[in-house]
Amino acid sequence: MAEYYQISMIRPLVRTLVDDDLKTDGRDAWLYEGVATFTLSKDYPSSATIVVYQNGTDITSANWTYNSSTNIVTVSSSLTTNDTILISYSYYDKYSDTELLNYIKASFPYFSQFGYRKIFRLNSDSDEVIAEDNLNATTKEGYQIAIITAILIDPQNIDIRTKDFSITAKEKMSRIELISLAFSQFQNFVGTITFDEDLEQENVWFLWKEKKMDDVIKLKAEVYDLIVEQQIYQIKSQNLGQEINKKSIAIDKLIEKGKKWF
Repeated sequence: MAEYYQISMIRPLVRTLVDDDLKTDGRDAWLYEGVATFTLSKDYPSSATIVVYQNGTDITSANWTYNSSTNIVTVSSSLTTNDTILISYSYYDKYSDTELLNYIKASFPYFSQFGYRKIFRLNSDSDEVIAEDNLNATTKEGYQIAIITAILIDPQNIDIRTKDFSITAKEKMSRIELISLAFSQFQNFVGTITFDEDLEQENVWFLWKEKKMDDVIKLKAEVYDLIVEQQIYQIKSQNLGQEINKKSIAIDKLIEKGKKWF
């Protein structure tokens, strides 16, 4: 039975959270012209769903191979020029399995950063999430790993709403602020959990520093805008002064001409 400490279970959760569900309409067709390699048009096919047809007949999987690195299907059975090769498959639009695995691994340090007392890592086969003494992550920890992973991938489009858990991305919230919110919700979701107080304090300091840096950046932007406005005002003032000077000279010339007439 599949468990939520398994990557095969966490990865689909992440895909759902980042709106990268499996599409089932992948179809590519070729006429065989002497080269038995066929590049699929979609970047992230699910290899388990690939079916290869020769002139409408299903070719057994023993007679073709798929290379995920090149996205190429190679047919090893006998082909004749102008044979029709049709390949159907399901696929993902946004992320490969490898990309998601790397994002899942990137979520682990945040548990330590936010004072959670279990340190997660992948097992030697990279197909299960384990902690100290090779203990597997619990189902709820698997959910939390998926949520943190989804925030890392697409922080501005997260929207999770359940009876006990609610996180909605806000345009002004940074990635780390969303992760902090996720951990506060995690405590409500799981119940009583143990955090390392020293690490919690370090995290509070980290968040404070990040918020202050955001404030500094905003202030610098405001100062820059004021400087630009001042420069524009100075330029306008200079132009106005030049215009006044021109008119004064014109007036003086008119006065000189008037003196000659009278």
